[in-house]
Amino acid sequence: MKDLTSDLIGRFVSAVCQATWAQSGHGKLVRYNGNVVVPPETFAEITVLKGIAVAYVMAPREHEPHYVEQRAIIFDLVEALLDNPAELEPHLAELWASSDKDARLRLVIDQVASLTDLSARQWHAHLCGMLRH
Repeated sequence: MKDLTSDLIGRFVSAVCQATWAQSGHGKLVRYNGNVVVPPETFAEITVLKGIAVAYVMAPREHEPHYVEQRAIIFDLVEALLDNPAELEPHLAELWASSDKDARLRLVIDQVASLTDLSARQWHAHLCGMLRH
């Protein structure tokens, strides 16, 4: 994904540079000596990719049932681990005793953030006595 992103950015920047130089020449393009030119094809490609990002990455998902369930599991896990820090992984449990309230919350959040979806469900079933499907 990083390679694809890098390649696309390189391609877009290259197309814009070529179009800008074609219109304004290769001199200094500062202030009013030139304008950035975005070729229509490049603009269209960027627009499509932005639309995909909005629809599949950035769109709010707060009201989707799956999101609500995942959020509930995360909040339940944080609360359960704050109440029962002995359940933390050993390296985090060791830090608990010497931590203040804010640091303890960060430890719990680090623990929950390290879990996969499956392991979060398993921890939730173990700590909260419920298994959600």
